[in-house]
Amino acid sequence: MNRKGLSIFLILLNALGIACLIYCAVPLILNDTAVPNPDSMLALERWDGGGALLTIGLLPLLAANILGFLFIAKGQIRLKYRLLFFLPGLICTLLVLYYLLLSFQVIPGFFPKTSLANVTLKDPDTGKETHYEIFEGERRSLTSPFEEDPIEIYSADYNDFTAYIEDGKVLNRLTGTKLSDGDGNLIEADEELQRLMTCAARGLEHDIWEFLIIRDGDDLFAYVKLNVNWSDPCDLYRYDPQNDTLIHLCRWQNKDFSGIRVLEGAK
Repeated sequence: MNRKGLSIFLILLNALGIACLIYCAVPLILNDTAVPNPDSMLALERWDGGGALLTIGLLPLLAANILGFLFIAKGQIRLKYRLLFFLPGLICTLLVLYYLLLSFQVIPGFFPKTSLANVTLKDPDTGKETHYEIFEGERRSLTSPFEEDPIEIYSADYNDFTAYIEDGKVLNRLTGTKLSDGDGNLIEADEELQRLMTCAARGLEHDIWEFLIIRDGDDLFAYVKLNVNWSDPCDLYRYDPQNDTLIHLCRWQNKDFSGIRVLEGAK
């Protein structure tokens, strides 16, 4: 390959690196918590996936920048301008550093000001508790426990929801309204709880293998575990009785619900 061909190749390589940098940086900077592929083996939120790709691509991007600096227009462009080849690598390095600090919860990230609830979850294998502050679609870890609200928890019977396939999607229908209360007593869901369960059956995809209803005063929440290949998604919803809808608050992987404290932002 002659020098001109090499220069064109390196220009295209650096341009591709910049395009990938922008593509991965946007969800990280915007703290996008959507999960584009919830059925995948590794279901990542967009910010997490973008940060992981930036981390993987950092060294190749730096290599492309160095090669561009060494071989593109050498002797034709002043040194201070050729140093701009390192700008994408510098930006990527800062974003990777930010991503790592965010992942290890050293910094909180960009969160809205209004908190909806604090939630305590347990690891089903170790029993270790973790505490979170919840915003709509977002969360951040808390370093210490909080005072939980007195709540009532109802667990749906496994046969209350029956999954079926329609147009390639796994949907649900409500086939029962039996619940177990906190003492293990089997009860019939009241009218309000039945509406919540009907709303869940109508709106949730994938086989439901655990469904909890949390009553916190006048507020109702649902904590749902779905049967998805290679992952154990656990979703927290708030029920809006006026519009008969479930509002998705947050998703975790393989966690048991333990407690909640509703904050002013959810009222």
